[in-house]
Amino acid sequence: MNSSKYHFKTWLIFCLLTLSQCNHSEELPEDVLAAVGDYDITTSEFTNTFNEVYLKTGQALAPDIETRRALLMNDLNRYIIANHAIKNGMDKTEIGIRRLQRVKRRVINDEVQQRIILSTIEVNDEDLNEVFLRFNTRLRASHLVSPTKKGANELLRRVESGESFESIATEVFQNPTLASNGGDIGWFTVDEMDVAFEEAAYSMTVGEISEPVRTSQGYSIIKLTGRQQTPILTQQQFARAKPQLHSYVAGKKEELAVREHLQIFLDSSRVSLDIADLLLERLNPTEGEFLDISNIASERLLTFKEFEFNVSDFEKEFGLNPERENIFLSNRSAFLNLIKALAYRNYLFRLGLAHGIDEYKNVIASIEETYSYELEKLVTEEFSKRVNVTEEAIIQEYQSNENRFVEPIRVNLRRLKVDNKPLAELLLEQMKQGVPMEDLIASHSIDPQDRLLRGELGYRSIQAFGAYAQQLAVLKVGEISEIFDYSSNEYHIYECLGRQESRQLSFVEAYSQVEQVLMQKQIQDVKHDLIQQSLESEEAIINQNLLDTFRIEIYN
Repeated sequence: MNSSKYHFKTWLIFCLLTLSQCNHSEELPEDVLAAVGDYDITTSEFTNTFNEVYLKTGQALAPDIETRRALLMNDLNRYIIANHAIKNGMDKTEIGIRRLQRVKRRVINDEVQQRIILSTIEVNDEDLNEVFLRFNTRLRASHLVSPTKKGANELLRRVESGESFESIATEVFQNPTLASNGGDIGWFTVDEMDVAFEEAAYSMTVGEISEPVRTSQGYSIIKLTGRQQTPILTQQQFARAKPQLHSYVAGKKEELAVREHLQIFLDSSRVSLDIADLLLERLNPTEGEFLDISNIASERLLTFKEFEFNVSDFEKEFGLNPERENIFLSNRSAFLNLIKALAYRNYLFRLGLAHGIDEYKNVIASIEETYSYELEKLVTEEFSKRVNVTEEAIIQEYQSNENRFVEPIRVNLRRLKVDNKPLAELLLEQMKQGVPMEDLIASHSIDPQDRLLRGELGYRSIQAFGAYAQQLAVLKVGEISEIFDYSSNEYHIYECLGRQESRQLSFVEAYSQVEQVLMQKQIQDVKHDLIQQSLESEEAIINQNLLDTFRIEIYN
């Protein structure tokens, strides 16, 4: 079914049913816009939904009748499908129960982060002044990296014994640039490095060497080699930007606090290695199934302060997502990391239960809302089993819509990224006079990764460049683009290093893509019929009068 016809048909059904459903709106509580089964959509929930879409669309969304109806039906359709899953007992199946438990952990653990781990986070004027100074300061540093703290401590010992960064870098880096330049990452400023790396570097003096710093990539030993004052913000700009800077600083502090909480757990928890080895032996590495573990189920697998995580706890946590966890069964080191990861998730969850977070109304509502998406997925997966796409249908679809199945243009671009428009204009003029872009990247780019790779991005679909795709698509090899205003203080210039033209996919190349299109069409048709039946039978009720008349508050 054509998607535009599908939407029109849904819209027509909605309009026709509205008249009859108005008669049943008195069955709904006064603040409920629509309901199906145990699901309802209140005016406050709908207002939140509207504001989310309003912000995503650049505050250009009007709360007119058509928009209200479209947004309401978007949520109601999902609830209708989720209600179908419940009516058919899908929530009681093993996979349904497993997904509910995963949702509960995700929602409750997120609340634990917000209400407990981040509850003491504050941003004061001193923090804002510090970030003002950082925005006006560029640093240069070299670093050595190790995946483990033990390895990083050994690197630090070697440096303190007199070995140079240059000699050690040749061992620790596979990247040829870092291996040959002593781990020099060049100049950087705020928000260009890992948050922990940045926090450590800005607290150092030139020439100082840090203790091991835990980053998202491992552990770094940092040597600060340069500091420059390069004003970006004036005091007047700073005053205007204070609200945004407040949010920025709060986000940084929150990320560091979450990392620290996790790191304390990882560093201080103790795994019972004998029990871990025994457990690993009793797991099938191909199927991820447990052999008989009844005789060790109560054994302590990990301890952290008063927290104990035994084998039966591991079995429950592992069973929530065995398909993903199976990859950690290949070796002992990965398995020990898995134990700590699942134990930490269980630790947060128990912390949430101990504080009664699972009983908060907003948490219960969030679990129900999030689980509705999972139930919708279950129904979609069930419907997909009914899909039968014939060879004849695939051939016909390809022949009828051949021009839709194409490989888009792919381009290999070099990017120069700077932080002010006058500098970008100056550099563009220099490139027009013959100065190689890669030379200018080395001396002016604000992106450390671009400096390491000489700005080369590698072949990407032109669609990956979003709003700039159309302008970049016309660049020929060797041509330089105009200046793109990426943000208020970020400007991009591109050079085309290579391009692969768009081409028509042959039937063989497009086969799986065509098949997927037809499968999705059939699934959409089945969903559409289900939604239509629910609306026609008045299983789903809409308070049309309330939807049209209640005032939507626009959040500032």
